[in-house]
Amino acid sequence: MSKIRVAIRADGGTNIGMGHIMRCLALGLELKNLGHEVNFITIEDRQVEQVIINQDLNVIAISKPKNQLEELKTIKKIIKNNDINIVITDSYKIDQSYLVELREEATLLVSIDDLNSWVWPSDIVINGNLYATNLKYTSLDEKSRFLLGGEYTLLREEFQNVPECKIKPNIKQVLVTVGGSDVLNLTPLIIKGLQRVPAEFQIITVIGPNFNNVEEIKSVASACTGKQVVLKTEVNNMRELMLGSDLAISSGGSTLYELATTGTPGVVLLQAENQILAAEKMAQEGTVINLGMGSLVSPGVITDAVTKLLSPQLRTTMAIKGQRLIDGLGAKRCAQFIHGQYFKKRSGY
Repeated sequence: MSKIRVAIRADGGTNIGMGHIMRCLALGLELKNLGHEVNFITIEDRQVEQVIINQDLNVIAISKPKNQLEELKTIKKIIKNNDINIVITDSYKIDQSYLVELREEATLLVSIDDLNSWVWPSDIVINGNLYATNLKYTSLDEKSRFLLGGEYTLLREEFQNVPECKIKPNIKQVLVTVGGSDVLNLTPLIIKGLQRVPAEFQIITVIGPNFNNVEEIKSVASACTGKQVVLKTEVNNMRELMLGSDLAISSGGSTLYELATTGTPGVVLLQAENQILAAEKMAQEGTVINLGMGSLVSPGVITDAVTKLLSPQLRTTMAIKGQRLIDGLGAKRCAQFIHGQYFKKRSGY
């Protein structure tokens, strides 16, 4: 039997971050584990392409289209020329009409979503955010299947089977991670806020592949007195960094769910409006302190939030709640469901 060919349509980069790419990578790798051939269709970006290639997945890079009609024509041609069986979309630029046309081009159409903006023509819709179960999803033909909530959060394989977190009495290491790009220049702000916290600890700062503020970060780090700042690039052990940290300062998005699986208490600064619902829900559940949009936050606010987390009792409570919410197996569950639904639909069931 020939391999099932999957195409994932998603973009990333300095301006939009790497969240869509990273969660699609998690799903793509699980589909590869099931024997599928996985191809990413993404707008040309050297850093993004390298991230995908580093995971031993295929990249089909396309030029930035002038409009949706031009893109659809390009995607349809790729699907036909590469004999694609399953198409997966993850983009805020894709709308219902786009999906209706795309559904005719492959055996199975899967959409990864955050917002529930329309009635869905896709065979499967995945929204792994905790708030997703409160959104009223509906199907255009009443045949769509919806995978909603923390059971289906798309996280990389390294976040499966994470050990129970052990909270230490004193903070010795703080992780700073705002994703693949630092759109709002939050990292220097965070380091300044951490410098004022009345405790001795090391600051581990992750530099993403699409950061354009590295020199400023280095300058702020070198001027940071009383704290050792370690800058890390090309990080491939995020789970271990989180498990080794007593707390994390993070942007919104999938990182919040990664922190939950490792039981790492977090302080969150948001980079975009589409991160608001997840951060609010996680704060409501008691796993993070949500400071809102990072562009409106001062170093002093960060200092105050982290100072609260010097309490081991508070950090223990947050860690326990996080690990109960997200088990890290969402990508595996989604891949297995897609695999099964593909064969059902191909067989006419």
